[in-house]
Amino acid sequence: MAVGGILIFKVKIFLIRLNKENLKNLFLIGIAEMLVLAGWTKMVADARVLMSGLVTIVNIFIWYYALSRVATKLGDWRLVLLYALGCALGTALSTWLASRKRPAGKQPKTV
Repeated sequence: MAVGGILIFKVKIFLIRLNKENLKNLFLIGIAEMLVLAGWTKMVADARVLMSGLVTIVNIFIWYYALSRVATKLGDWRLVLLYALGCALGTALSTWLASRKRPAGKQPKTV
């Protein structure tokens, strides 16, 4: 528990330092994009044609925002790192949420 708390504290300090340039939005956008992609995947798997198309449009705007933020400062690797961390957290969160909705006998193996 202490290691997790220290890691969260360090991430918060990192984000606070970047707050002057409003870069923490990329972290949140990464999370949002992965949650939207998880919803899109579910809609495609369920053959919900119209909704999957609408979610695709939302995802493109999210991706466009992230790309425009990174493109303005191509030399700043912290932008990509923040976006990647947000995407990783968003993927983990959406996977966890999806696993909670599965019947008990159909849980996937975790690594």
